Amino acid sequence: MRLRTVLAWLGVAGLGSAVMANAACVRRSGQGAPGGSSDAGPSTAASPAPNTASTTPSPTPSPAVADPMAALTRELGAELLHRTSVHPSVDDGFAAIEKAGYAVPQLQQSLARTYKASYCRHGVTATANLGVLLCEYPDLARAGRGFQMAKRMFPGAATRHTSLHKTLVVVITFQDDAATPAASTAEEKIVAALDAL
Repeated sequence: MRLRTVLAWLGVAGLGSAVMANAACVRRSGQGAPGGSSDAGPSTAASPAPNTASTTPSPTPSPAVADPMAALTRELGAELLHRTSVHPSVDDGFAAIEKAGYAVPQLQQSLARTYKASYCRHGVTATANLGVLLCEYPDLARAGRGFQMAKRMFPGAATRHTSLHKTLVVVITFQDDAATPAASTAEEKIVAALDAL
């Protein structure tokens, strides 16, 4: 079987052309041909490659990847540190919700930048049927812009309701797929308590 065919099967057809051309050069120089002269010059056979292991540079270490959790923690800390004094504040809002009988026992800070706010906190009511997010803004104008943006975030979510109460944007989310009568009553009382601030 011809060498070119074998190399083509192996997927190295281009290499076959190079091998054939090299073989022709060797034959013309008198080497490898039967009865050829041995004084045609130095051998064209490949010599062993020099050992370059000691001269190969070591790979450059890749730059350190930033820890996203550390960045988030820094940003939350900065938002907490730079809160402005407003009324109603997030603290005022959750105090009013608790007074209305719907305490949110385990509050967590949220990333205010998401809502272009100064500071946000969220949690789930003790009855676990509503999620409540409160975000505060330094003035009424910015609160209005934050409210418009928050409304556009999940336009098709029927179980997510957004409202504006002076310097507070409030997002109430039903934890069930559909609003139960108890959750709807709780939402109405929470909204009324925030409106009274």
